[in-house]
Amino acid sequence: VVGDGGELEAVDTLFEGNDAIGHMGGAVALVGAGSFSALRSTFSGNSATRGGALAVLAAGASASLVSTTLEANSATLDGGAIYATAGATSLANETLLRANECGADSEGASLYLTADANVAYELPAPLGRWVLADGGVAPLPQGGYGELPYACAPGVFGGARAFVAQSGPS
Repeated sequence: VVGDGGELEAVDTLFEGNDAIGHMGGAVALVGAGSFSALRSTFSGNSATRGGALAVLAAGASASLVSTTLEANSATLDGGAIYATAGATSLANETLLRANECGADSEGASLYLTADANVAYELPAPLGRWVLADGGVAPLPQGGYGELPYACAPGVFGGARAFVAQSGPS
């Protein structure tokens, strides 16, 4: 848990098997105006009621995930990997959300964000993936998301890291 004024930085870190059922943020929860950054890290097998791996819950909170993978995390309600209700969250430089899950009637197998959350994906994406970006940044509207960035369609392979090549499904 990161509270007001708190800072947590993780580099080349594995967050695995953390459980916060009954709470939010299985591995990390931002509950105050603090900051969290993860570089080249992995979140796997974490679980919570909301935000199996990460919950960003406070105005003034900021989370930055760079070259980080979130997979096989789960939430009994919303946001199998990430649940954001406030603050700013940046997913950047080949960060990948895949194979996360949440409850059957819930939203956002990988990511769920409310209207007060500011979440953006900053290219480049992993090869073979894309987001609808303008100038290399894709602000994400409120709602639930499965895998992110999106996989290229069958028969289409994204083999370039240039923003223009990853800014749409073609």
